[in-house]
Amino acid sequence: MAAYSTGGPGPQQPHHSQGRPAAEPQQPGPDAIYEVPWDDPAPAGQPGGQAESRSGAGSAFAPGTSPVPGMSPKDFERLCHSVDKAFSQFAKAVEKGAGEVAEALGSKPEDNLKAYEEIARTDEIESAPALGFHIPGCFDKVLDIDRCWLQADISNRIRLEVKRFCIEHGYSFHNARAHEGLMRTLIVRTASTGEVMTIVVFNENDRPKIDALMGHLAATFPEITSLIYMINDKWNDSLGDREPILFAGKDHIVERMEGLQFKVGPKSFYQTNSAQAYELYKITREAAALTGSEILYDLYTGTGTIANFCAAQARRVVGIEYVPEAIEDARVNSAINGIDNTLFYAGDMKDVLSDEFVERNGRPDVVILDPPRAGVDEKVIEVIKRAAPGRIVYVSCNPATQARDLALLDDMYSVADVRPVDMFPHTHHVENVVKLVKRQNNDQQ
Repeated sequence: MAAYSTGGPGPQQPHHSQGRPAAEPQQPGPDAIYEVPWDDPAPAGQPGGQAESRSGAGSAFAPGTSPVPGMSPKDFERLCHSVDKAFSQFAKAVEKGAGEVAEALGSKPEDNLKAYEEIARTDEIESAPALGFHIPGCFDKVLDIDRCWLQADISNRIRLEVKRFCIEHGYSFHNARAHEGLMRTLIVRTASTGEVMTIVVFNENDRPKIDALMGHLAATFPEITSLIYMINDKWNDSLGDREPILFAGKDHIVERMEGLQFKVGPKSFYQTNSAQAYELYKITREAAALTGSEILYDLYTGTGTIANFCAAQARRVVGIEYVPEAIEDARVNSAINGIDNTLFYAGDMKDVLSDEFVERNGRPDVVILDPPRAGVDEKVIEVIKRAAPGRIVYVSCNPATQARDLALLDDMYSVADVRPVDMFPHTHHVENVVKLVKRQNNDQQ
């Protein structure tokens, strides 16, 4: 999936031919999706060029070389150092347990993962209408993209055509500082089934221009199976409270995994790397060690992907998710797959999950956590500890908050296994699966 932002004259807009923004020297933040601290060199004594490949099979590379086309050895070293720095944040938690950090599961090379180039710094940017990605640390600057090598060809073609049409017909691009300009965000979701969802977000309800652009997209791209738009007149870019309006096609796309079908709507969370998501979920299910007799809680369940993926090996699965539309999709996903041992609840996790909830739904034998980057609320952790499941599987995209939460669980649970999974090739971001088991002095199961 790609979420492209627009930028109009005013803030400077960069331009480049591939999807990798340059980063100012800063610490990685929860919203810095592509951030790499390029100007934070490895400390003295850090092995230069000997770091393991984060998008391969853990092979070592000779000093002064880079396995990534277009990336200098120096930048590759810094990239690997960023990953090592992130994982060092929970090294102490691992040391307290019996497990070790396993070799990262690399993402298989794809034809569209070809290039990686350093681009102009933000102080070299010229002002122009742009449709691309936000630059980390610069909410008002957008990297204009000719081609993103991490996206399917259809995603690139849709983006370029939207930009061409809008410029040719005088559509204004959103200026984040002034909060003016019609064109705001473009989201393209491509499924492993070949289905394509395109969502265009406008800053105001200009019916003639909306209809003209959406009609043009429908006529130009028969590959689009779900064409949707939203109106977001707020200052921030969040879309959770915005209504998706179906213009053409279906209101969802379908993903498939192990014979199961998953309905993914415009507000539904689904991993952006579909093929690697399957590997991630297999590792998660293996860590849960289900035998068919357990009550499984899947917290932060999204569209119920993990819940339904594990349902055949559990007695009952209970899922909780904040987004109501995602829970509706989760229930549909159970129904279309003939799964009848799942229950799903919508609401804020810290409000829904309580001792009373556990009493009504049964004490979990296993809990799977897959929270957002902010991690798990401490109140939720306390409820889990009182429920005392025998095993917890914690899936995280943010090792820093995962380390914090492991520390809160440490008095009752030890780390048994840690398995990083490379979901985002050519970036320092790594998904991490940690298996926790109840300590023996807490009646470990």
